[in-house]
Amino acid sequence: MKVNLNRSRQQHPGSKIIGTMLVMSLLLYAGQLNATSTIGSALWATPEWQGYTDKDGSGLYNQMLEAIYAPQNIRIKRSYVPWNRALRLVQSGQADMTGAELKAPGYLYSRHPIIENIEVIWFKKSTLPNWQGLESLKGLSGRWILGYTQHMEKDLVRYLRGQPTKSRIKAAMLVTKDRADYYLDNVIQMQQTLDAIKPVPDPSLYRKQVIKYDRLYWLFANTARGKALRAIFDRRFEHLYCSGKLRELYQRWQMIIQYPRLEIDCAVHLSAPSDTKSGSEHSP
Repeated sequence: MKVNLNRSRQQHPGSKIIGTMLVMSLLLYAGQLNATSTIGSALWATPEWQGYTDKDGSGLYNQMLEAIYAPQNIRIKRSYVPWNRALRLVQSGQADMTGAELKAPGYLYSRHPIIENIEVIWFKKSTLPNWQGLESLKGLSGRWILGYTQHMEKDLVRYLRGQPTKSRIKAAMLVTKDRADYYLDNVIQMQQTLDAIKPVPDPSLYRKQVIKYDRLYWLFANTARGKALRAIFDRRFEHLYCSGKLRELYQRWQMIIQYPRLEIDCAVHLSAPSDTKSGSEHSP
């Protein structure tokens, strides 16, 4: 029997497709690797927040970003601006990152939340003698820092009436002077604000009430740089979480109440090779 050798050597119809997909995958991988390997610095837009983003380089967020990006030889440049401006700079791509915030359109955000946020109001007991849930806020006028409610969920915002202020201390002081009914903030920054008020308000006259629990994320510009920086952030954040080093940072800055509870397969991260700059910058 005569065998057609040319026919037997013909390429399988699906092999061209497989080959094309393999080439595309290699190109995508190379693109990701090149994007991260060419980043020498990243611009972080943020307000100065005590215990988070202090200008001397201390604070939870400062040290968290250092732990994430320093092993990749990426230097973080800080631009201190008001919160609304920080959000605009990242959304427009003029800055690479900011945080922490609720998920919002127009941004890339981290794979995991970095903060378990507790929203609290502070008010005079005489103003709200019987708390009956968010319905109790109807008819009241509150105060909060400028930009604070911008990305809050609608199911909470619809109960809020009042005005933003340029300072947290001013927001709290307006409550003490009966010019506002309540002051809204997260539990950590509210306590920092109340500790700074002079004269110290009589605690027997006031009450704090938790009104919402939120999960806040790190935001990135929706650009090639933003995608590359997010890939590094996600991988390193998981590594720090699983190694226990992230928890140590939250404890050091007395933010353990905001430490995120995550579902991560830490066995994978702890068994992986150490995360160094060479050969480890692509997204997992």
